[in-house]
Amino acid sequence: MSKKKMNIFMAVTMGIGCIIGSGLFGSFPSAAALCGTGLVIALVIAFIRNLVSFVPNVTAGNVCPAPSANYMHVTKMTNPYIGFLQVMNGFHNIVTIALLATVFAVYFSSVAPWLPSKYYAMLAVLIFGIVSTFGSRATGRAQDLLVIVLVGTLIVYVVMGLPTMSAEYLTFEQVIRPNTTLMGLIAASGIMGSCMQGGEILMNFTNEIENPRRNIPLAYVISTTIVFIICVMVAIVTLGNYPYQELTSLAEPAKVFMGTFGSSFFIIGGAVFACLTTLNSVLLSSSHIHAVSAQERILPGCFDKRNRHGVPYVSLWVNTLAAMAMCAFDLPIFTLMTCLTPISVFVNLARMIPPYRIPKLYPHTFRRNFFHMNGTVLRVMVIVATIMYIITSYAIFLELSVTNILIIVCWVILAYGYFIGRRKWLNKKENIDLFDIMMKPYDRWEEVEAAYAREDAAAAK
Repeated sequence: MSKKKMNIFMAVTMGIGCIIGSGLFGSFPSAAALCGTGLVIALVIAFIRNLVSFVPNVTAGNVCPAPSANYMHVTKMTNPYIGFLQVMNGFHNIVTIALLATVFAVYFSSVAPWLPSKYYAMLAVLIFGIVSTFGSRATGRAQDLLVIVLVGTLIVYVVMGLPTMSAEYLTFEQVIRPNTTLMGLIAASGIMGSCMQGGEILMNFTNEIENPRRNIPLAYVISTTIVFIICVMVAIVTLGNYPYQELTSLAEPAKVFMGTFGSSFFIIGGAVFACLTTLNSVLLSSSHIHAVSAQERILPGCFDKRNRHGVPYVSLWVNTLAAMAMCAFDLPIFTLMTCLTPISVFVNLARMIPPYRIPKLYPHTFRRNFFHMNGTVLRVMVIVATIMYIITSYAIFLELSVTNILIIVCWVILAYGYFIGRRKWLNKKENIDLFDIMMKPYDRWEEVEAAYAREDAAAAK
């Protein structure tokens, strides 16, 4: 069975692929407009914030691994209403998949304008739906190839761009002392944070990755660090070859020093593959979230039906077809993503609760966490990350329109209406309390904790 799982290399490439998505290619121009040559410092701030925010989350996954770990942690260690946020986030991923496919199609259409872009988007989702049907190992192999090409393309961009940099656009002093405000840097770092988020998706593949207690946190740290270094180098080359005031996409500076053919290669191997690698990971991850939700009786049992590769194929194809429909009918995906972002912030806030409680709930297992972190340090990181999320959510809400707010309210009422109705239906038809199922401790965590407690007691004698 283990030979069918993803090894550490596949886990790292999945992390890199999910992190380097449309964010890198879409965020640089917006961030540069806010902080100018302070883009590198903004990236450093974003990198530090991401580590502070997600190390507690990954530590929780390391101490208490489980399929769809984010859902399991929040539900088992808080309460069902908060846990249901993670189920909602699983459905948000359908919009994310459609968005990634749409961004892919926009870039791909610029070099292959034979079909309307929506057909390219639908085809991309369909292809990865088929690949994912054959399991995480097949997905990992596809991801390996895509990530190798993607990283190679970005390295070519950096290598070709470094010799052509001009002091007219960027100097070392402008990098370390940019002509911008502190708030400009913070705002830009918020945008650039999207370039380094995504590695925590590995926690949804506990059963598909070899030695998850070691490989998941290790793959997260390695993939996030690699992406950070790549982003810094891409930022330096971009600012050194093109006036940041006129920057609208990375394809523009690429044309300056790579030529027409080279820039086409950059678009395909860079922007196109970046979207595809993230689409690949999110599609399979969201399917596992829905499968675990079905095991917990929140969704109908059919969502957990598996094929011989262990893939929850009903969940997978519901997500695939729903994302394709969004692309086909030209639904306002960017508007939907804006509306769902505040809920995603609350989802991330909820994920900070389990790391805070784990040192007390599972003390013997926690002492063996991969980062060798003590409870006090972990809780400090959780508090800092929580403050950051609150500030971020406040800033996001200030930007919401009345339409955005109405969509959020309608979605929350619809989702929780289903959740409450599902609980009542199970209670009436099967005499089952959904909350009892959701709050039941995960057996594997209890077994491991008990084993380590006996081991520590024996060592103390």
